[in-house]
Amino acid sequence: MATETEKASNKRLAYHQAYYRAHREATREQSIAQNAAWKKAHPDKVRAERIAYTTAHRDDIRVKEQARYMAKREEIRGQHARYYAEHRDECLARHRAYRNANQEKVRAGIASWREKRRGYIRARNTAYRKAHSEAFRAYYAAKRARKRQAPLNDFTAKQWQAIKDLYDHRCVYCGKKSQKLTQDHLTPLAKGGAHTASNIVPACKSCNSRKHVGPVLVPVQPLLLVPS
Repeated sequence: MATETEKASNKRLAYHQAYYRAHREATREQSIAQNAAWKKAHPDKVRAERIAYTTAHRDDIRVKEQARYMAKREEIRGQHARYYAEHRDECLARHRAYRNANQEKVRAGIASWREKRRGYIRARNTAYRKAHSEAFRAYYAAKRARKRQAPLNDFTAKQWQAIKDLYDHRCVYCGKKSQKLTQDHLTPLAKGGAHTASNIVPACKSCNSRKHVGPVLVPVQPLLLVPS
């Protein structure tokens, strides 16, 4: 049989439960207002509690955040894209200021990211170079011409493709057809030749190596007009 103290306790509990059910919304709003007022009055305590909780539950928080992101990935990406489009200049200025103020931290972060994803980066770069091989060859050929201080350096990947098509993808010296022709400068770069369409003909690797910086192996009429 319950004692008088237990009866009184149960009565108080029943009263509070009934009161809460009858005034649920008002009680909830009052509680929210009180919590907000306490947090506003004690910001240092709130910050310390948040830091302590985050430190103690770091792994659980990371897992929850990753799960939340994966569940709403497209929605979140869309929100970020819209915000960036609307505040582009502001975002760029903020990022630039952060990088300038934290240069060492940014460099360390980039180095760490590259180290963790070295295999992925290598595979991605290899695939990109393979898909854009002609553009890369044109870039490095122009870079080589700059180092040689060519008097003219305006040869493009489109012009190279047009020249190969006009020569039917054949070496101008031996006539061999190949999909891996090289750019031979009639007047070599080492002797002051220009890196321009009128000074370049397609040649196989063997003939190009044999000619090197010497005279042409057979008489060649260079193309004076090449489609741009």
